[in-house]
Amino acid sequence: PFRKILVGKQSNRKDVAESINKACLCAHSCAITIMKRVAILTTDLYQPHCDVNDHFNLAFLYALAQQEKLQLGGIMLDEDKPDPEITPEICGDPSVESITQLNYITAIPVPCAIGSRIPLRCEEDIQVVISSGKKIPSISLLLGILESTNLPVDIHMCGGTRDVLLASRIRPDLFTKDRVRVFVNAGTWKIQTPLEYNVRLEPYTFS
Repeated sequence: PFRKILVGKQSNRKDVAESINKACLCAHSCAITIMKRVAILTTDLYQPHCDVNDHFNLAFLYALAQQEKLQLGGIMLDEDKPDPEITPEICGDPSVESITQLNYITAIPVPCAIGSRIPLRCEEDIQVVISSGKKIPSISLLLGILESTNLPVDIHMCGGTRDVLLASRIRPDLFTKDRVRVFVNAGTWKIQTPLEYNVRLEPYTFS
């Protein structure tokens, strides 16, 4: 199914992500039970790319998964558009293509989903998103993984923190210290000068 997705007609990225997930979830649910830890990556990965390190982060986790060091549970793609005042380069859309290609190359079925577009500048913004009841694909993916596995989960955050923050507010019972570890690899909140790019985009979610 990955070959068909790669060479098929041009389609909406969210439709492609949904097709990937349908192809992945059955094999993924069987494989996830034999690993010691589940890894989830959140990333501001774009096509065309904005920062080459995002591709390295993605490939690195696939390499560890191929060596059976971990089970790569899913990829959460940021939907933020880069701020032209911070990064003048023109960047594209969430890179579903990169995940499709690595799924095909490695034969590891990893689902992906795109995150929320709504900025979170204060606590009220968080409550507005949650109370709306709108399904956000990346949050549904994360909560689904946490609900379906008894294994400990590591969330590697190499982009924004918006979607994980929202997920933790929607289902705080799934984010217990004995089950979930969160690694923020996107700079600091107050100490760094200038602030790291993702922190500058949405400082409240890092605070």
